[in-house]
Amino acid sequence: MKKIKNKMAYIPDLSGQNWLFPPAIRDLIQNEDGIAFLVEGVVESMDFSELDKKYDGPGHPAYNPRVITKLHVQSAIDSQRSSRKIEKNARVNIVYMYHAGQTTPDFRTISDFRKDNPKIIEAAFKKTVELAHNMEITNLGHLSIDGTIQKANASNSKTLKREALEAIDKYIKNFIEEGIAMDGEEDAIYGKGKTGEDLPDDVNTVEKMKAKIKELGEKENAEDENSQKKEAQENNQNTSDEKQENPDEKEKKRKSLAEKIKERFKKGDEEEMEKIKEKVGKAKEEMDKSGKDVVGWTDPESRFMKNKKGKVEWSYNMQIVVESGAGIIVANEVTQDYNDAYQFEPMIENAERNIGKLEEGTEVSIDNGYYSGGNIRHANEKGLDLFVPDKGQAQEIKGKKLEEKPYERGNFKYDETDDEFTCPEGEKLVFSHEYTDKKGRTKRVYKGTACGNCPHKNECTTGKFRTVTIDEYWKDRLKMKEKMYTEEAKEKYKIR
Repeated sequence: MKKIKNKMAYIPDLSGQNWLFPPAIRDLIQNEDGIAFLVEGVVESMDFSELDKKYDGPGHPAYNPRVITKLHVQSAIDSQRSSRKIEKNARVNIVYMYHAGQTTPDFRTISDFRKDNPKIIEAAFKKTVELAHNMEITNLGHLSIDGTIQKANASNSKTLKREALEAIDKYIKNFIEEGIAMDGEEDAIYGKGKTGEDLPDDVNTVEKMKAKIKELGEKENAEDENSQKKEAQENNQNTSDEKQENPDEKEKKRKSLAEKIKERFKKGDEEEMEKIKEKVGKAKEEMDKSGKDVVGWTDPESRFMKNKKGKVEWSYNMQIVVESGAGIIVANEVTQDYNDAYQFEPMIENAERNIGKLEEGTEVSIDNGYYSGGNIRHANEKGLDLFVPDKGQAQEIKGKKLEEKPYERGNFKYDETDDEFTCPEGEKLVFSHEYTDKKGRTKRVYKGTACGNCPHKNECTTGKFRTVTIDEYWKDRLKMKEKMYTEEAKEKYKIR
């Protein structure tokens, strides 16, 4: 009897199948993306009357501001800031396609709306998060804070030093002043009602103009042959010169960014000139704010930051607070400060503005970038249950093998009763003195009592005595370190 081969039972591929009755986009949105309907409800309930007036009347129809607002709020929830990626999502992502109403706004429209209407987007986002909390869509028992260095729309080559920016500013002012003076001079020469381009009397009629053209044409034809010969000779000479031109001389001919900006201003129309003036003013403002002598021309609000790959480029620091349940972003912010440690308190405040005061015992996990004694104490004072590893613990969590350092400060045990430390060899370090550092912080110094005879002295210190220096937050850090060694804390930290 012939054996029958079993066919593989695959789920059928219906990518080429047409819909008999095409479903509504709304019906394709899964339950886990249901917050999209909350975004829709919030935005549709907002007052857009002022923007509606702006686009009322004849002319090319504009995208509905409600559509663009929904796209921005959804992207904020999804931690997506790139206007180009939002544009793409409006074409390929079901949720964004639903918000866009099957329209396809380009990234420039999306970007300009965000720039021109930040308060509308902020209000819609805040209301969405607030309602999600009230409807218990979010689980605020555990929050995670994270920061990402995002490359700005700026090239490292398109930067201006302070002197170059001041030169552009001076050029613009002189250009305008010279223009005003020239207007006065031309009024005196041509008369206030004259443009200076009025036709002379010998060509101010059609007949006279035709006669003049004929006369000039005959003259040009007579000289044409000689002119062509001369031009050919010059071209040959130029070709020879180009071959001999030194590469360094070519480099010198390249215009600097400052010169290009001046040229654009000089050749631009009134609108272009006004844009450049505003941009120069903004660049000067950001340069003064940063305290640096260099600024990015294409994105002056960005700052030089090192990303995770160690590359330094014009960037922003994007901060988010995420609740652990549905993974919804409850607060976000873009900052010019590269240091995450300075963003912990502001982001907690940002989250509380959106969802109300955090309950005592709310768990918050942050990575080592936020690690500081001040942040640990701030969390304790607010009654938050914080989870943050120190540098060594963070390396262990990542699975990296640490170099053994038996005499690092963490191995010196403190006795609170006697106010002294004990080193790994069992010897005492007693209180020596206090001092105030440049930032006004009080430091306490403890000095070894038996370092002179210790066989491990060279491994422990290069000085005469081993010292341990502590600040006001060191106990907060010590308790957090002990906490992060527990299995419970490690599991909580993994939630982020």
